[in-house]
Amino acid sequence: MNWQEMSVSVRPGAEEELIELFYRIGAGGVAIEDPRVAAGYIDRREWDCHELRAGFLERKDVVVKGYLPLDEGWPGKWDEFRRLLTGLPPDSVLSTSVTEVVEKDWAHAWKAFFKPQKVGDRVVVCPTWEAYEAVPGELVVRLDPGMAFGTGTHATTTLCVRALESLVPGRRRVVDVGTGSGVLALTAALLGAGEVLAIDNDPVAIAAARANVELNNLGGRVNVTQGDLMQGVSGPVDLVVANIIADVVMRLAGQVAPILAPGGVFLASGIIAGRLEDVSRSFRGAGLGVREIRRDGDWFLVAAGPEGKYDAQVQG
Repeated sequence: MNWQEMSVSVRPGAEEELIELFYRIGAGGVAIEDPRVAAGYIDRREWDCHELRAGFLERKDVVVKGYLPLDEGWPGKWDEFRRLLTGLPPDSVLSTSVTEVVEKDWAHAWKAFFKPQKVGDRVVVCPTWEAYEAVPGELVVRLDPGMAFGTGTHATTTLCVRALESLVPGRRRVVDVGTGSGVLALTAALLGAGEVLAIDNDPVAIAAARANVELNNLGGRVNVTQGDLMQGVSGPVDLVVANIIADVVMRLAGQVAPILAPGGVFLASGIIAGRLEDVSRSFRGAGLGVREIRRDGDWFLVAAGPEGKYDAQVQG
C-alpha cells in the first residue's frame, strides 16, 4: 500500500494542536521535524552521529507530517483536514504539501531521529538498531515501532511513563488502550504488573506490538489483542492507561468506570489545554474523580479513579 504524506509547516507552538488534527482524520502515524529538538540532542551530545539536511538547524518553523492510506477515502479526509486547519491560530500555518510515499520508504526514513532516551526516572526507551548499556536501576524498553505510532519519546507518552513508574508497582492487572507500538504495555510489565492487556484496533499496530513483546521477552505477561477500545474487557482492572486524544478518552470513561477495581486508576493522556475541562466533565459524568493532573508543555495527563477528588491541581 502507498500513502499520502501531508506535510504542514507551522510556527513553533502550533505543532501540538496540529498533531491532534492529524489524529482526528485517522492519520496512521505522525512525524515531527523540529530544529529545536535536533539542536538539543546535539548540544547534550545525545547524538553521536547525525545527518541533517543543509540549513535544517537554522529553520524557524516546525514541520509536522501525517500519513493516510492512498485509497478511495483519501480525498474526503484531505478536504476535512484542510477545513480543520482553518481553526488553528491566525498565521500559524505557513505552508502545506502532499506527496505520495512508498510504504517501505516511510517505514525507515524516520529512524535517524529515534535515539535512546530516558523518559522517566528509571525507564529508557531504546530502538533496536541502537546500542545502549543500562546503568543499575534502569529498565530498558527495546522498541521497533515499524509502521505503528509510538516511539515513547513524545510528551504524551513520557507523561504516561512517569505516572506508571509510581502507580504500577503492586498492580495485578493493567490495560493499555490504543497500544500502538506497545511501549506503555511493555513499560507496565517491566515495572512489575502481573498481567498486561494491550489493545488496538489497527492491525499494523498489533503486529508491531506483538513483535516488541517478543523482543523484550515479555510474552508470558503481555497479551496483545485487536479490539475496539475496552469492549469485551471484564473487570476488575487495577489500572487503565490510554494515550490517545480527548474525544476517545471521553468515550472510554464510561467503559472504564464500571470495571475499575477499588483503588483503581484511569490514566488518560494526549489531552490539550482546550479539552481538559471536557475530559474532566466526562469523568465526573461516569462517576470518576480526578485525582491528579500532570502537564508537559501543551499536553496534559489526567489520573482519575472512583475515590478521586474533583479539585486536583495541575503539576508540571
